[in-house]
Amino acid sequence: MYRLMTKTIYIDEQHCPLCGLKNACSGKTGDCWCFHTKIPAELIKRIPEEMRGKVCICRTCVIASEEN
Repeated sequence: MYRLMTKTIYIDEQHCPLCGLKNACSGKTGDCWCFHTKIPAELIKRIPEEMRGKVCICRTCVIASEEN
């Protein structure tokens, strides 16, 4: 007998998945600041796979990654 274990992931669209701060996402209105910004691939890789494309990284994390 095999038991399939599933994990429930809560996706909070209003907070950055990396730092937890508000991400100021406006994607639901059809235009968000991140649509016009190149998000570094290394930041995207840090987002859990099941959350990618569903949550925005905040501008603070993007700027911090560019400074490093």
